[in-house]
Amino acid sequence: MFRVISIIGFLGIVIAIAFLSRKETNALSTLTSLLRSGKRQDLLYVLAVASFVLLTLSGFLPVLLAGNSVSGALLFIHVIAAPVFAVCIAAVAVLWVRHHRLDKANWQSLLRLTLLQPAPVERHAQTAELGQKLRFWAILLSSASAILSIVLSMYPLFGTYGQTVLLHLHGYSALFLVLAVVAGSYLPMTSRQVDAGKR
Repeated sequence: MFRVISIIGFLGIVIAIAFLSRKETNALSTLTSLLRSGKRQDLLYVLAVASFVLLTLSGFLPVLLAGNSVSGALLFIHVIAAPVFAVCIAAVAVLWVRHHRLDKANWQSLLRLTLLQPAPVERHAQTAELGQKLRFWAILLSSASAILSIVLSMYPLFGTYGQTVLLHLHGYSALFLVLAVVAGSYLPMTSRQVDAGKR
C-alpha cells in the first residue's frame, strides 16, 4: 500500500515540476544563487537540501523500483545523511521560526480559506505569505515526526507491532515531507523566503 501511495505522490511531484519549471524562478536557480553567495545561512540551507535529496533518493528508490525496504549501500547513505539533515533542520527552525510565526492576519486568511471565501485583490500577498508559513511548519512537523519515529523504533520501548507502526509513521512522514518541500521549491516565493529568514 505504501508503495502505491508513494508512486502516486511522486508522479504528482513530477507532473507539478514539469508544469511549474516553465517559470523563471525554480529550485535549481535558487540553490545556485545561494551557493554563490557564500553566506553561512545560505550554505546551511544548501546543506539541508543536499542531505534531504540523499535521504529521499536512498529511502524511496528501493520502495518505488522494487517494493523493498532500504538495505545495503543505500541504507548506509541514508544513515549517514540522516543526522546531517536533523542538525540542519533544527538550525533552520531556530533561525527562521520567528519570521514564520502565524500572526492575526495569517489566522484571518486561514479562516477565509477554510470557509472558501475569495480573498480581495489587495490581500493576495497575505494569502501567499500564509502559504509560505504553512509550508514551513509542514516541513518542520513532518521532519520532527520522521526523526522521532525512527529514533524511537531503535529502542526496546515498543513491541513488534509498535515498531511496525513507527516504521510506517516514518515512511508516511517522509513522503509528506517530500511533498511539502517540492510543493514550495518551484514557487517564486522560495528566494524571498530565504531572504526573509535573515531578518
